[in-house]
Amino acid sequence: MSDLSPLWEGAVCGGALDASKCDGRGACVNCIGPACPDEERCGSCFNVRCTGSLDGETSGACTGRTVKVKIVDACPATHPANFCKVPEFGGNIRPIEACEQPGVNALDIATTARGALSSFQGNLKIDIEPAGC
Repeated sequence: MSDLSPLWEGAVCGGALDASKCDGRGACVNCIGPACPDEERCGSCFNVRCTGSLDGETSGACTGRTVKVKIVDACPATHPANFCKVPEFGGNIRPIEACEQPGVNALDIATTARGALSSFQGNLKIDIEPAGC
């Protein structure tokens, strides 16, 4: 699956590309969210599996394991939590890693979960499939 948006049910945060919402160092100012403040009672679960290195690394590999994650917020590219990360707004994250390209999902997960998915040092290409919570 390449796009989670058709699967999302519930509140979705939104916004416009407004530089005043960024602190100039890659973070947003006075961001509203998450859309799901009570993680015990809302959110959607997905199985995530590594399919390769987004950065083109040749040392390292996907483990073949799947990690279940619970998504508690859905922020499009136009939300400051995403666009403030890119260099145009003072951040250091490549646009492809911040949901700035159509059909691309970025998912921040705990480093322990990332380590279970692969031995790559950089960013991962992933497969995302719906799962029960």
